[in-house]
Amino acid sequence: MNQDTINHTIIIGEGWGALASVGFLATSPAHNGAPITWISGTGSRNLPPLPFLEAGRAAQGWSELLKRLLIIDEAPQTGHYLREFRNKSFSRAPWHKAPTFSDRIQVRDELIWPSEARFAPAFEARFELSFGELEEKIREKIHTLENVKYLTGVPVSGFEHTEDGISVILASGEKVAGSRVIFADRWSSLIGMEGMPKGHPLNRNRTPFGLLQAEFTHSQAMSEASMQEAFYCLMHKDTGEEEARSI
Repeated sequence: MNQDTINHTIIIGEGWGALASVGFLATSPAHNGAPITWISGTGSRNLPPLPFLEAGRAAQGWSELLKRLLIIDEAPQTGHYLREFRNKSFSRAPWHKAPTFSDRIQVRDELIWPSEARFAPAFEARFELSFGELEEKIREKIHTLENVKYLTGVPVSGFEHTEDGISVILASGEKVAGSRVIFADRWSSLIGMEGMPKGHPLNRNRTPFGLLQAEFTHSQAMSEASMQEAFYCLMHKDTGEEEARSI
């Protein structure tokens, strides 16, 4: 096998899945500082819509990554941080009253539509800094790691299997050879890619959704302390619209 491809991992994507993959692999003792090429691919990523995340494995995973990158060594705090704005007042999300995880999932999924349920935790956990602030710190730290090479602005057009491993074909015509590829980009971008079998079931039964986000920057802090809570409220329904959407 070509020495340049041994233990060389290629990670495609710009979102949280790709970010976590790069961070954990780059700091893994078992990986032993082997090279990683991080390709942004479509460049698609979501900003964290809430300052906290799902308690349990999700929070523990990000906590471990933050420790490995020497950003913070802090256990996530659990609590009730999400509020619903209704009738000119803020109250805890209705599913907070359900006692078990499965009960909360059921109540939540009945009240908000499936796409929003992907972001609304059943049980909430947060750090002192918001999830958005911590994500930016993770990205900044990963870009300083010597074993990570970052490629952006060059879409992926296909894959090529070789005797040594696999090559990722970029839209520029360049090929990046490695021993394995972790694809953490938009599933729809795989359609029609060179080297992908036609009619592959990867894209089937996946419900697409759109996310409209706006980011506001203030000239000075809105408060001296970091915000601990977030809120949502129902949007006005158009005529004939069945799904209730929130902001």
